[in-house]
Amino acid sequence: MADVKITTINSGTELEAPAQDDILPITDVDDTSEATTGTTKPISYKNLLWPPTIYSWCEDFDDEIAAVQFEAGLKADFWVTAGANYAAANVTYTAGAGGTLDAKCANANEDSVTIFGVGNIRVDLNPIMEARFKIDDIATAFCCVGFAEGAFVDKATPDDDIFVVGLDADNGHGFGATHIVALSNNAAAGGIYDDMTVVMSNGTYVLIRIDLTDVTQPRVWINGTEVDAGDISGTVQAGTTLSPYIMVQNLVGAVQRTLTIDYIRTWQERG
Repeated sequence: MADVKITTINSGTELEAPAQDDILPITDVDDTSEATTGTTKPISYKNLLWPPTIYSWCEDFDDEIAAVQFEAGLKADFWVTAGANYAAANVTYTAGAGGTLDAKCANANEDSVTIFGVGNIRVDLNPIMEARFKIDDIATAFCCVGFAEGAFVDKATPDDDIFVVGLDADNGHGFGATHIVALSNNAAAGGIYDDMTVVMSNGTYVLIRIDLTDVTQPRVWINGTEVDAGDISGTVQAGTTLSPYIMVQNLVGAVQRTLTIDYIRTWQERG
């Protein structure tokens, strides 16, 4: 990365920003670096670019400190919450500071909760998403977080343009009931499962990152480690507008499954 020269001019500061090709990818940015007047030193996105070229958004689920229903919260206009046998009382902020959301499906076969955000993510602007979540019990559960063009209440009929990462415990994909998988469906060509080769455990948070910069070769990280490109065959349709998406579904029997989401954040170019 090219250095940034910082020169004091009276009470102001002059920045000589590097060319776009010299800027590190978001995944490689060192957010701990600082700019010191009178020195030459690389600095991060949050301090560097003016005008800003990166749009970022974060949902930390910290707008409420009481266990109120998600639909009654301050961010209700951003999200549409629905599902099979959906009940608003089953999707709540966690009580206390810190910010998490609990999405609990109803307790019948194939009941689900879908949480679908505003469509402000454009594939052609190279979006990246990061999320941290956990499932209380893997058995009979489907859950995912990622990008979607439209909500779908049953994992058997995914929307026509999605790229999500999560768990499908019925193991129809054959990778193993506890394996984290990616699910894509490019222009309704048919759902494709890819094995992320990482096991998910009951009640244990996983951190995922999805990078759609290359629509023919999406990239995924699980808990900070990138999944080998050869393990990802799913693709994404160029030119689409997507939304952040969260889903949990009970696949068999009269049980409930609870997906807890700590945060979701996205980046993309401003265009």
